[in-house]
Amino acid sequence: MATFSASDLTYILGQYRTMSELCADREWSAAQVEELAEAGRLPAATYVLPSGERRYPPDYFALVDAFGLDALEAGFRERFLAAGGSAADFGEYWTDYLGGGFGVRLRSVVPVSMERGVRHVDLDPLGVGPLPRPEAIALRA
Repeated sequence: MATFSASDLTYILGQYRTMSELCADREWSAAQVEELAEAGRLPAATYVLPSGERRYPPDYFALVDAFGLDALEAGFRERFLAAGGSAADFGEYWTDYLGGGFGVRLRSVVPVSMERGVRHVDLDPLGVGPLPRPEAIALRA
């Protein structure tokens, strides 16, 4: 299990949500979403705190809302390729997305943000236009 400093915990608690918080106005319960995540159909938690509490990015449902659960992988692929990702790299990034890794490195957990980090291109999370504040996030060493 990861070790977190007091400042890490302050950041995580301020920036990330519990699944109950994310599901407050949704038709799915937190338990249903967590079961889907455990089955590999939705992303896992970005952080698991020492208490066992799971934390997720606030835009966790962005791609599910855009494409639906059954078309999530296809929608992710579409956005990934449109953002300049390669078909050869798709599997690696899909696995990272489902593992919760996008929430650690990205301001928004959609493929355009991931590809922006790889290519240092300034695009918005939904692929509509430039972001007002560019950030370059290196995803690979």
